[in-house]
Amino acid sequence: MAAADLLQAMVAALGTAQPERADPRLLPAHAPLDDRDAAALLAALRAIAPRVLRYEGSPDAATSDWRAFFPGGDAAALAALMARTEGGLPPHLALLTAFLRLQQRSQSLLNGFTANHLAFQMQQVLGFTPRAPQPDRAHLVVELKKGAAPIALAPVDLFTAGKDATRVEQLYAPVRTTVIGRAVVERLCGIARDGARLRFAPVADSADGLGAPLPDAEPRWSPFGAGAWPEAPVGFAVASPLLRMAEGSREVRLTLRLANLPAGVDAAALGASFDAHATGPKGWLGPFAVSGAASGDALTLTFTVPPDAPAVVDHQVAVHLQAFPAELPVVQLLLRAGAAVSYAALAPLKVRGARLRVAVSGMRALALENDESTLDAKKAFLPFGAQPTRGARFFVGCPEALSKPLRALTLNLTWQGAPADLTQWYSGYSRASQFTNGVSARVVWRDAAGTDSSPRLLDLMHRADGRTQLGIDTPGVAALYPVSTRLRALQVGGSGVARALASRQLRSFPIRAAAAAAPSAPRAGFITIDLVDDFLHADYRRESVAGLLATPRKVLNEPYTPKVQQLTLDYAAESDDSRLDDPEPAAFTDTDVQFFQLDAFGPARAHAWLAQARPWAEQGGITLLPAHPAAGELLIGLSGIAAGDSVSLLLQVAEGSADPRAAAQSLEWSVLADNAWRALAPGELALDATRGLRASGLVEVVLPRETRVDNTRLPAGLVWLRASTPAAPRAACDLMGVHANAVEVGFVDRGNDPARLAAPLAAQSIAKMKAPHASVKTITQPYASFGGALAETDAALARRASERLRHRERAITGWDIERLVLQAFPSVYRAKCIPHASADSWLAAGHTMLVVVPDQRNRNAVDPLQPRVDLDTLERIREFVRARGPMQARLTVRNPTYRTVTLAFKVRLRPGHGFNFYRGALNEALVRAMSPWAFGDGEVAAASPGFGGRAIRSVLLDLVEALPYVDFVTDFRMTLEGDATDRSEIAADAPDAILVSAAQHQITELPDA
Repeated sequence: MAAADLLQAMVAALGTAQPERADPRLLPAHAPLDDRDAAALLAALRAIAPRVLRYEGSPDAATSDWRAFFPGGDAAALAALMARTEGGLPPHLALLTAFLRLQQRSQSLLNGFTANHLAFQMQQVLGFTPRAPQPDRAHLVVELKKGAAPIALAPVDLFTAGKDATRVEQLYAPVRTTVIGRAVVERLCGIARDGARLRFAPVADSADGLGAPLPDAEPRWSPFGAGAWPEAPVGFAVASPLLRMAEGSREVRLTLRLANLPAGVDAAALGASFDAHATGPKGWLGPFAVSGAASGDALTLTFTVPPDAPAVVDHQVAVHLQAFPAELPVVQLLLRAGAAVSYAALAPLKVRGARLRVAVSGMRALALENDESTLDAKKAFLPFGAQPTRGARFFVGCPEALSKPLRALTLNLTWQGAPADLTQWYSGYSRASQFTNGVSARVVWRDAAGTDSSPRLLDLMHRADGRTQLGIDTPGVAALYPVSTRLRALQVGGSGVARALASRQLRSFPIRAAAAAAPSAPRAGFITIDLVDDFLHADYRRESVAGLLATPRKVLNEPYTPKVQQLTLDYAAESDDSRLDDPEPAAFTDTDVQFFQLDAFGPARAHAWLAQARPWAEQGGITLLPAHPAAGELLIGLSGIAAGDSVSLLLQVAEGSADPRAAAQSLEWSVLADNAWRALAPGELALDATRGLRASGLVEVVLPRETRVDNTRLPAGLVWLRASTPAAPRAACDLMGVHANAVEVGFVDRGNDPARLAAPLAAQSIAKMKAPHASVKTITQPYASFGGALAETDAALARRASERLRHRERAITGWDIERLVLQAFPSVYRAKCIPHASADSWLAAGHTMLVVVPDQRNRNAVDPLQPRVDLDTLERIREFVRARGPMQARLTVRNPTYRTVTLAFKVRLRPGHGFNFYRGALNEALVRAMSPWAFGDGEVAAASPGFGGRAIRSVLLDLVEALPYVDFVTDFRMTLEGDATDRSEIAADAPDAILVSAAQHQITELPDA
């Protein structure tokens, strides 16, 4: 047979529906031994009446037959006569009618022989027995009294639900021993990967993830993310004493050596994707724009805190509301919402090393002193006194700068009234030549690294514009942190390197050796500047008198007394742990620079010991951003429990709300221990009955000893459990509630009314124990019972047994698979087995596809026009068939492929019919005709989705034109989903296809001419 013919045969196959399983030959009424009613028996008696002689008077001579005793007419008239109950029958016919009606009892016993024989054959000979009623189960939430110790509820502890219709008490017992403690579900949070973005929900059980109330009619929420959740504020942070910066223009430069950094990365866009924030006195400062630059595997991120911004101070939990170290200032870089570089692009990056540099310019809040007094920096002051002499000292206190490992330090002095040229000003003095080299001063200081304690000679005054910059640089500063583009070194006799930084011009002076006077010792927190050269105040007093007495008279300029109009300080510092060139990844275990990941709900310090599964060097470093490889995470915060305790959680889902088109996923459970998620071992996850949150059930956990409540990644004080799904978040049902201290109970039959199982036990029916427990405060049944089923009827037994005799509980043929599934899953209305079919091909040897259609009597479908079996049922069907099929068989279980048929036409309605209303009525009439199962009203057999199908345009046109409110129709078109071609006839083109109506057809009003 050609492939096209095989495909057409598969398209034509309709599968098997639940009503089609009922074989009429198994019904006792199919072949009754006597199927005559009272009228038929009377007619039979009248037929033999001519052959039965009647004797009157003498038993030896027959006078006539019995025909005269029966009325005339046909069978219908006779039946009507026999049905009369108001009297009027002749006495003999009344007696005969009563006899025939009594005969019906014997007739029913005779006709019951077939049913008895069938029951004997099935139950006695073949050993089939009716299935017993299935007891229902329920979930209870137990609350203990204040101060009560945990208790264990065992199957011997009974709960009562009142009495049934027969006045027998309904009792329930725990199905397993469950420990009930004092756990309370305090918070429910969520994190979800939405494409390239990361989203979060501080209040997961809300409409928008932020606390908006859920709708009263449908109080359910997605556990693994929804489009309404906002983007998560993730990023990273560093804490270091280098970040203490009180004032001025403050530049922060963080260089990261990254693994997995793509070549040619757009560093500018990457930097612009972050906002920088720093700890301020009253909260977080910022946001500040971040610039980025890349060189090899090094990424440098730079931002500037402007001069008008408050100081960068140590972190305070009460002020900044974050769990950073309280003794260090913090800078955090948060990924901007909607940034050009997304979370997914940054997630693979790992930090192998970090270097922090800060540069501050324009510091004015300095502590100033000289040998005589404390100086006021807000006013002009004499740094070396009124008549400075050699050795006069000037102290500039800046603990902020000197408490750091400096790489550059610059004092910016603006002199008040300074001569333009000291050599010219002091012309006439006998020692005027000393100003040829300027005025030398010795500078000593000590930073946090203990360096630069040796004195240096610098030119204190040589500028013609009255400004001087004293640059005191540490080795290598030109390469690491250039502070000026015009830089020239002056070698000063064996005292080290000194640099004079000029903004306009740089003048060179002759060099002379340092004075032999002993230098001042470094003073903690201060820069000490002592004069090597004086300003000739003593020479002036002596030489000015001599000049006045000389001929010709010589007048000397008064010596200049240095007076500072303005003093500012610039410095640059760098972290001493800068292992950017170390081949091993940085461990970040020291206190110089601490690295933090900013997760959605809080920071967590990252360091080497967090990755214990493999050697640290193999990890490649710490991830730049917090790692969230799962597609969705449900975070459950619990109070009242600690490490070593047991907790039983009830996760109630909205049954059937998972996307049936998604692939089923399993859940991974873990617990937060010291800011790291630790997967629960099999012995710690004692029970998970939720089937990946596709069904309601209990989750029982024994908390490991590593469990901590002093975490920072999530709010402290709670034990945090995480349920994560690796992919397809919509494979989980929506949640309706999460409850602690839950126990599952099952019905215990004590001769109760069998009919009680026809409906679930209503919520709140179980509220107490049969024998009250001293530690129990309240018992709540938040949801209705589930799982109950009535005893199997004789007809159902006969059907099941007859099918069992054929398929023998083995899924071999299509007939076997369809009936096995319909028997085991009553919620499935129709099943169609397509041999040699896979998800990718209709001719795939070794594959089998099973397509199932739900029973529309359970109207839980999200789209009634395209009903689908829920994901959990699909997965259970797959497991059920695989357990009974050949090992090598590959099975696919799926919902039908619905192909939407859309009608588009123009219509004119009859006068008196408004278009707005009747357009909806017309659309509904078309939907009812094309997809009657959407309006089945319980008649599932007559209105259920069927495979194959055919839509004929002319038939649908006749339907529209026959409506009483339609005048005429034009431009009538019929199209199939995905194809705009107008068709006169549409038929299913695939074995799993079902033609359905569009929810809204394109109906346009035809205006009057």
